[in-house]
Amino acid sequence: MKEEALKQRDEMVSCLLEELVKVRQGLAESEDVIRNLKTKIQELEEDKKRLRETTTDNSVAHLQDELIASKLREAEASLSLKDLKQRVQELSTQWQRQLSEQRNDPAASSDSGAKKLLFWESGRSQDLQKLEEELMTTRIREMETLTELKELRLKVMELETQVQVSTNQLRRQDEESKKVKEELEEALVRERELANKAREQQHRYSDLESRMKDELMNVKIKFTEQSQTVAELKQEISRLETKNSEMLAEGELRSNLDESDRVRDLQDKVAELKAEVRYTTLTFE
Repeated sequence: MKEEALKQRDEMVSCLLEELVKVRQGLAESEDVIRNLKTKIQELEEDKKRLRETTTDNSVAHLQDELIASKLREAEASLSLKDLKQRVQELSTQWQRQLSEQRNDPAASSDSGAKKLLFWESGRSQDLQKLEEELMTTRIREMETLTELKELRLKVMELETQVQVSTNQLRRQDEESKKVKEELEEALVRERELANKAREQQHRYSDLESRMKDELMNVKIKFTEQSQTVAELKQEISRLETKNSEMLAEGELRSNLDESDRVRDLQDKVAELKAEVRYTTLTFE
């Protein structure tokens, strides 16, 4: 029974030691993962900061290329508009000069008008000429208005392009920021999970360590008790051996066989306890 109890206790101690080693290994692995995650979070924070400070990336560079192309188109349209405005100005100047000449010399202006503009006929009445002058003036004003309208539309197109580019840039930055934020949140969740797991492993390790200390204390107490018992048995054996020697000297050995049997029993018990103490000592060295 004692050997079986010792065997069970040894198995229990061995299992506790194995579990303690596993817990320590798991705790070390969890700490490594947490350190890696903290490094990753720091990198993500730096990337997020860089995204906030730096606005030029591949997508923004593409938008800038589009803006440059749009600027070139606007420049071409602006040159065309400038040429059109110049032509309108020249036509308006020519028309004003023509009107001035007609007012100063109606006959000469009539002949000059037939030669230069090819749409007046000699002998027209003053009323018809006046209507034609008003019509031409109105058409010139219409061209000026259309030119101004085209210029305004070009300006609107330029502003809309700038707004669109800025909007696309902000949208892409928001998408990148959202992506980085999601990755950061996922990393924080994993870190919390690993931290909880590490705390659980730490609690488990502390519990096992406490159980090991209690078990070792019990074994030490048992060892002390056994050592004390062995010492007492040794004293008893010594006493009985002395008595046995005295009995042999007096010739009373045969009449006291019971005492001799008791000595042998005690010797066997001492040998058994010595073996148990030796085994226990070797186990915990």
